[in-house]
Amino acid sequence: MFGITAAEAWVRYQRFMPERFRGAHTRHIRSLEEPREQPAHGRPGTVCGIRANGEEFPIEASISQV
Repeated sequence: MFGITAAEAWVRYQRFMPERFRGAHTRHIRSLEEPREQPAHGRPGTVCGIRANGEEFPIEASISQV
């Protein structure tokens, strides 16, 4: 799917998302660490993965908090 071997995939997961989404993703992850009275609800939006050759493609992704 990403155009790399399983051995090459053992890097930071952000390598699989286009650079323009990385800052927002980091902020979202940090916001999950904040205590909340109400659970945070995800907002649907466009999510893209990026292949080793730089090609972007649409993906589905989710983040859950336990």
